[in-house]
Amino acid sequence: MAVSTWTVVARRLVLAVVSALILACQSTRPATNDGMPYVGLKTVRTTLDEFLWQLDREVDHTDGSVNLLCGRGIVAANTLRLTASVGSKPVSQLYFDSLKYDIQSVREGLASQVDPVGLALMTVGVESLEVKASHARAVPQTWAEAVLVRVHTLRRGVVANGLEVWYCPRKGSVVGSPYWRTFAKRSSPAIDRLAPGFYNIAPEGTRVEKYRIGGFGETEQDITLEVGN
Repeated sequence: MAVSTWTVVARRLVLAVVSALILACQSTRPATNDGMPYVGLKTVRTTLDEFLWQLDREVDHTDGSVNLLCGRGIVAANTLRLTASVGSKPVSQLYFDSLKYDIQSVREGLASQVDPVGLALMTVGVESLEVKASHARAVPQTWAEAVLVRVHTLRRGVVANGLEVWYCPRKGSVVGSPYWRTFAKRSSPAIDRLAPGFYNIAPEGTRVEKYRIGGFGETEQDITLEVGN
């Protein structure tokens, strides 16, 4: 009987410990403000390692602008890799998708580096990676968090409501419109969460403007745009 009692007690203790660990993990797990799922750091590190291996190989066989861009990409990717190696928090899917998008831009550019379009793709990819690296240096504990972006639209100085605001990573300006998306909320302000990087942003009916999102550790960012009649 005593053995049975101790067995029950032991099981309860194990369950209590497991429950406490689960609650502790849930309480310390960073909230992704964008509401998207997480990606493990191992996946992020592997992605960056493969990219760095490719750039290291390319930098030995290129020259001129391509070589310079490879070097800049290596510096930015190394910063992100180091941050990911010492961190413990998983990365939001939104951020990881943006990171892969930048890497893919560089890879597509490398594949056609003799083409002006290829060089442009490399440039926009590397520039956005540099923004992510700068952001990581500024806030290493929350380096992979999305930035809450608010776009305020004005018409002749007066708030213009109800407008769709479009955005795309700058790759969209090189290869075309399929990469454009609308902010989750219409103006004004239009609101959405974006990973650090460079974007083209344009309210409906206005010209496209280039904007740097994040890069200094911001959690929020406001943009004011004048729209047409």
